[in-house]
Amino acid sequence: MLVINRNTLLVFLFLVTAVSSYSQLGTAYLEDEQSSDQFKPIEIVSTTKELVKGYGFIHPLNHREIIFMESKPVEEKTKDWRIVKDFSEFKMLDKDTVHFVAFTGKRPIHKTLVVKYNESDCCILYKAISPMLYDAYFIAKKGEPRTLDNGKMVAIRNMGSFNRTAKKAFSNDCPVIVKNVKENTYTNTEAGLMDLIKDYQEQCPTLN
Repeated sequence: MLVINRNTLLVFLFLVTAVSSYSQLGTAYLEDEQSSDQFKPIEIVSTTKELVKGYGFIHPLNHREIIFMESKPVEEKTKDWRIVKDFSEFKMLDKDTVHFVAFTGKRPIHKTLVVKYNESDCCILYKAISPMLYDAYFIAKKGEPRTLDNGKMVAIRNMGSFNRTAKKAFSNDCPVIVKNVKENTYTNTEAGLMDLIKDYQEQCPTLN
C-alpha cells in the first residue's frame, strides 16, 4: 500500500534539501525573521503523546527540530516563532499529507527524521530526509519502538552500499535475506527494497 504520492514526496524532499543547502552557504544560524509562506499546517505528536496543531516547517539547519507557530502568520515575515525539539512524529497538512517520524538514538543528537514512504503487512519503509543520508531507508517492524537500534538501515546509492548495509541490517534475524543479498536477488531501488520486505515477511520466523 503506497503511503504518499511519489511525486509529492520527491518535490518535498527536494525543497528540504535545497533550503538546507542554501542556508548553510550563508550563515550558520537561522534568521530572526522568517517568511510567512514557509509556515504550513502541521500536527505534532510529542514524546508524551500530546497532539499540538499549528503551522511550521522543518528547521533548515537542523532536521531534528521544527520551526513552529500556533497561528498562521498574517504579515509577510514574522519573528514570533519557536523551535520544537520534543516530538515523536508530525504531519505536514498542505496539499498532500506528508507523515514524518523521528527515529531516536542513545543521545538526542542521534535523532534521525524520516518520512513514511511505503508499507507492507509486517513493516513500514521510511526514507531519511537529511541531505547527509539522501540514499538511506529504514525498515521497521510494525509495533516496535522507532529507534535506530530497531530500524534496519539500507542505503541504495549503488549495489555495493546496498549489499553491505542490507547484510548488516538482517544478519541477526534473517539469514534468508542475507543469502539473497549475496546472490544479488534484489536491486538497489525502492522496488528492490519492497521485494526484500516481502521475503522478510514470508520467510523470517522472527516475525511470527
